[in-house]
Amino acid sequence: MYLRMKSKDKDKSKNKDNKKAGSGWNITKIAIVVVGVLFVVLMVVSSLGLQSVNVFSGIKPGDTATISYTIRDDLGRAVVTSDKVVFNKSYQEGDTVFYSQPIQVQANRTTTTNLTRIPVIIDSSGTVYQFGLFRDEMNLISNSITGMRTGQQATINLVMPFERLENNLSREQFDNIVSGTHKNASSYVPGDQMILAFSENPIVKLDPNTTPVDQYFRTFYVESINNDSVVIKGGYSTVDLNIQSIKTS
Repeated sequence: MYLRMKSKDKDKSKNKDNKKAGSGWNITKIAIVVVGVLFVVLMVVSSLGLQSVNVFSGIKPGDTATISYTIRDDLGRAVVTSDKVVFNKSYQEGDTVFYSQPIQVQANRTTTTNLTRIPVIIDSSGTVYQFGLFRDEMNLISNSITGMRTGQQATINLVMPFERLENNLSREQFDNIVSGTHKNASSYVPGDQMILAFSENPIVKLDPNTTPVDQYFRTFYVESINNDSVVIKGGYSTVDLNIQSIKTS
């Protein structure tokens, strides 16, 4: 004896089996999806350009990096920075700090230029000055960024190997230097900051109202002071680096 399945039941069973068979992932579909995803990835990378690949690779000698940075003195105070948060905080705390845009540095390139000028501002007036970064300082930064990647941060030593930029002045010399500032010479104590202007090619100015075109600025601070002498220091201690982008050579 056997039971005969109704045709309607047969059709239901057949449709059910077909649905099961059709809902699976076969090799052909998987291959199509994988190829499709790879095609989209390649299209995105090509649309961004080769520079986008540098996000995943480190800086090589000769590459140029755009760097957000903060240079600090021996007391940890920001001296010049491209970080608005750092600038505003330092400014509110009464520190003397310059603000600049991020700088571009070529990796492992020994510069022979004695001075690198960085356009900076110091207050809301927007007046642009030139901050001076010395050759040894630039070389320390250039030699330290090799191997770093986009988005990577590091703090490196910025103490120049042959020049600490310490000046031992008599009280008379110091008084003359700060005579044009807002602060009386007798009120300076260790740690107080000052901005000094320099010229690469000092000349005798016939017009006292003119400013040398090669003038640049650096921040110094009082390291020690007594009745006879004052030691001021203009060398810096560290620089905080943040790699924003990399351009291959």
